[in-house]
Amino acid sequence: MTDASSDPSPRSGSAPLVASQLLSDLAGLFRAEGSLLRAEFDDRVTQLQAAIAKIAVGIVVCIVGFTVLANAVVIAVAELIGEVDATQDAIGWASLIVGVILALIGAVVLKTGIDDLQPSAIVPERTAERVPGSDVSG
Repeated sequence: MTDASSDPSPRSGSAPLVASQLLSDLAGLFRAEGSLLRAEFDDRVTQLQAAIAKIAVGIVVCIVGFTVLANAVVIAVAELIGEVDATQDAIGWASLIVGVILALIGAVVLKTGIDDLQPSAIVPERTAERVPGSDVSG
């Protein structure tokens, strides 16, 4: 013979047991959602740190590139005047080529870092998809 009061299943008909089970399930659901949100938030913080690092590297590389470009322009102007010997010709063109390449690399890194900081890249999508009425399409 089975004692109905010891069966915690919702089939037992006991309203307090059903309410207790419901509250327990809701608490578990909120814990799981909180864990998911925390994990996604940690991922987003890591992405933001990477984006900020990319921006910093892009700025530094752009500054170096523009410095080299300025040096190349100075040498090119000096060559136009005719005050520089033949060995300086190679240095001027080399500075110009290196400066352009560095400036392009810096601009690309800077652009990707800025793109990584867009709000659509920061939203915790998996959690937001589970919340009714949320719009994560950006």
